Amino acid sequence: DTTNKAIFSKIEKSFGKLDLETGARYDYTDIDSSDVINEDKKYIALNGNIFGIYNVEKDLKYFAGIGKSARVPDARELYTKSSMGSQGNSQLDDVKNYEADLGFDKTIGNFNIRPKLFYSILEDYIYNTGTSFENINAKIYGLNVSGFYLMTDNLSLDYGVSYQRGKKDECLNSQDDNDLAEIPP
Repeated sequence: DTTNKAIFSKIEKSFGKLDLETGARYDYTDIDSSDVINEDKKYIALNGNIFGIYNVEKDLKYFAGIGKSARVPDARELYTKSSMGSQGNSQLDDVKNYEADLGFDKTIGNFNIRPKLFYSILEDYIYNTGTSFENINAKIYGLNVSGFYLMTDNLSLDYGVSYQRGKKDECLNSQDDNDLAEIPP
């Protein structure tokens, strides 16, 4: 059983053409394993971010943000033992993600485009080695382009495409490259 208790705050403030938003969150997570496993875990995390939008004109905005977040391991990563030989690792730390985003939002008539660059530093990233899970340090960076086209008042077309790349800081013992596997789109 996993129980997460959190408290968070968010503040938004405008200064002329500049809109700022900042937030903070304190998480306390308690994982109660079964009596058979008997390896309970507790995780505490303080997360936060600051995000700014500069409104150049009505149809053009620049934005940037930085933040830190954390993710606790799930039961599969911590405790699972499979018939295929892989098993969880009850010694996993929570993942810490430090990320920076930068982009703009532009509307031209009925067409909108929003490209964004991002860079993440992952500490204690939970990596599936194929036989177990272990914490590693890694980086993920990429580009996301999204937007919409208003075809009529009642019909719009949304689009999006992304590219991201992940690299481990160091090769694992059984591997010969730094590519980070299982990167979601």
